[in-house]
Amino acid sequence: MLKLKLSSIEEATATSTSFSLLSGKKYVVGRRHVDGGLTITFPGDPSIAQQLTELEVLHEHLDVPLLKPMLLIKEIPSDSGIFIRTEQFTWRLIKRQIKLRIGDRFSFKPYQNAFTIDYTPFVVLPSSFSLTSELESMVEKLGGHCVNEWSSSVTHLVMEEVKLSLKAVCALLAGKPIVSPAFFSALLSAYDEGNNQLPDPNHFLPPVAIINNGSASRVNETAFFPNPNRSTLFEGKTFLFGNKQRLEIMKPVVLEGGGCAKLIAEVREEDILLGNHIIIDYPKSIEDAMNDPISRQIIECYKSGNKRFLTNKQIGLAVIFCSTEYFCDPEVGGDIAANPALNGEIANNFDVYDLCDDLVARLCGC
Repeated sequence: MLKLKLSSIEEATATSTSFSLLSGKKYVVGRRHVDGGLTITFPGDPSIAQQLTELEVLHEHLDVPLLKPMLLIKEIPSDSGIFIRTEQFTWRLIKRQIKLRIGDRFSFKPYQNAFTIDYTPFVVLPSSFSLTSELESMVEKLGGHCVNEWSSSVTHLVMEEVKLSLKAVCALLAGKPIVSPAFFSALLSAYDEGNNQLPDPNHFLPPVAIINNGSASRVNETAFFPNPNRSTLFEGKTFLFGNKQRLEIMKPVVLEGGGCAKLIAEVREEDILLGNHIIIDYPKSIEDAMNDPISRQIIECYKSGNKRFLTNKQIGLAVIFCSTEYFCDPEVGGDIAANPALNGEIANNFDVYDLCDDLVARLCGC
């Protein structure tokens, strides 16, 4: 979101006030209020021009996060103009329309209070549902961007119900909130009303899609709230994949958790013996790996140590419970519910956990 930050020109004594600006609306800055207008007023500040200055946020690249909104200064006081400062220029006088970028500054009088164009990234990624024109419109007004693929720039994942898609797993590992479309409507309303108390994303977690034996199971929603500890969940672990296709699909998940992702053929037998390498089982990828002599040798070495292959399901569970002690340990096997150490934790998160494999299959889409 684009913000207008007013601060003292003297950096050492800077105190600032910030104003959030919505795209598609016009604002005026001055010492007096305009009826029916969105006016940012400073009645007691002599550094603000007596005449009104009209501003408008320009946001033309909804799908390209690298292209940020700009601020158009449309109406400039004819008697005095304004002074601007950009990366290319020191303070200079302007008496015409001008577009300002993030980081540019402008002032009505040189060496007095100045406005800085600030920006808070707002990148929205939908998962398990199609992006609607209504959601696009709300994100555009907020000066944000809509994307189709996961990247570290994503700030919010939007779902109608929570499923452990790869995008959702990445969001959980990166500590990004998962919200319903209603969150953006509430956020827009708060900005429209000038409410400093913005909505809490955790209050807009979508329903969790867990069905067990045809009936819904209650889930502890806090398991799907952002948790900074997840960013190091896979630290020190190397996940191995049988072919490049599976590696490219799963690599973002592993990296968001602080782990390393490689092809099976890229490691040595002595690496496997260290115990921090995990082979992810996916039927076609393992078949491909077994056709390669080097990969086959690595797989046989792995199996000789009585280590099990792991699946996407185990990765999903590790992310939910923020623990790899059982779910991502290749030397631990058996049914999930058979591990008594996890009974209490699972019971706190699911009403029914003795059929946890079925439940997770539904959640993960496995």
